[in-house]
Amino acid sequence: MDEPRQDEENGQWTEEAHQRRKNHYRRREGEEQAKRRSIQGLSPLPRRTVPRPWEDLTTLIARTAHMMGYPQPGWILRPQKAEHAIAPGELALLQRPLDYELLMRLLHLDQTALHRLTLHHFATRVQGTSAVRPVGAAGAQRAFRLSELPRLWNVQQLFSYPGQTIQVCPRCLDEPDGYQRLYWRATPVLLCPRHSVWLLDSCPACQKPIPGLRPQLSTCPACGGDYRQRVLPLAPEASWLRSTHRVLLTHLGIDAIELGEPLPEDEPSLLRDFPSQDYFWIVSQFLELLCFKPYRERLLPLLLRALPIEELTPPTTQSALLLLHYLLAYWPVHFWIMLERLQQALEEDLLWFHPSYALAQQWEAQLTRGAVWDQGVSREQTMAFLHAFFDMAKDYFQPHRYSRQLDASLGKYIAPTTLPIAYQLCPATQEELVAPRPWEDLASIMGRVAHTMRYEHPDWVLISPDTPHRKVYSCSIVLLTTGCSSVR
Repeated sequence: MDEPRQDEENGQWTEEAHQRRKNHYRRREGEEQAKRRSIQGLSPLPRRTVPRPWEDLTTLIARTAHMMGYPQPGWILRPQKAEHAIAPGELALLQRPLDYELLMRLLHLDQTALHRLTLHHFATRVQGTSAVRPVGAAGAQRAFRLSELPRLWNVQQLFSYPGQTIQVCPRCLDEPDGYQRLYWRATPVLLCPRHSVWLLDSCPACQKPIPGLRPQLSTCPACGGDYRQRVLPLAPEASWLRSTHRVLLTHLGIDAIELGEPLPEDEPSLLRDFPSQDYFWIVSQFLELLCFKPYRERLLPLLLRALPIEELTPPTTQSALLLLHYLLAYWPVHFWIMLERLQQALEEDLLWFHPSYALAQQWEAQLTRGAVWDQGVSREQTMAFLHAFFDMAKDYFQPHRYSRQLDASLGKYIAPTTLPIAYQLCPATQEELVAPRPWEDLASIMGRVAHTMRYEHPDWVLISPDTPHRKVYSCSIVLLTTGCSSVR
């Protein structure tokens, strides 16, 4: 007799909950309509400016506020006669339809022009067709057709400055018409391509982060310090960073006018020829391993011991991002160098040779495939190999793999040496040729060749100096696998 009453009570509760939801949505819809009517009653600002090439939305608002005589650019984001306001931290990834409508009305811009001032401008480059998420007919009308514009999702790895702070180029700000570039918000961007100087992410005087929206572009709002006072040019020995930045920014769609003249030392980059979506997948995977938990706490110290990248840059620059650029430079030569160092460390660990750890056996099989070490292999083969590499690294460097092992023990026998840069590879001259001696071991010949060529790393002999680069790989150099090409 109690069950029918319980079902009746549950049904009544369900009906009440449904009615509450309907009332909530109806109330929200009424509030949004009221906000929209207040926005539609606004007039465009009497003094406005036009967007400049690759400008960030925050500086367009700051320049407009300056023309209006506003002491605070945030006033534009919360007009007195409008019932809607925009938080400064939402400008880089403008999401809500009312945000677009408010700025379109005040700045007298269409939605496409406004979209180009946000990180959504890079969406199709980074995500491909998945950047567009269609909505229903009613939603499309409500969103003022924003569904037709690509949207950027899950930006944490590729864009570290989607919120209130940004990094800046002091020389760009020092120009008469100086303004902030949208691509400065990208995580891997460390240099200004126009001036070849390091970007600043904090005030030189008080060390506080740089707000994206501020009254004076060159002045710290916290202490009054001048961002233009600290200019850090790129050192000649780190000039290869210019090439990696050029490839990155080209994949973001930055045009040649913004990038300046091509670098004379540039050699063709295989990564430049990759589809942009594949390129950014590779960059995102490296960023996940090098910059984010749980992997970086164990992998990054190992690689920095083997590849002392900090020697080339200002101490404030993130080592993980420098290492990322190193791996992408002269692709895939530096990636091969990293794999050699990593393999040395893995072979020190008992886990790697444990019969139950099948992933190690699969990875070793990948390494012995000769085609992997030819720079001219197809993109499909390269991507398949990289998928295997990232799967292996993420599994091996999980925290639980080291529950009984000190982190510092991994790779402790790898001695730090001068960072090898691919442009140091060079063909042997007639005087540098080495002839085998009677009954000489192959490893001995390699050592003598490296000494003659003044290579600090004997395994550099296994990389061809000419483009396209090729490499001999073997876990045991005395027993080279078949199918490997000779280097010299």
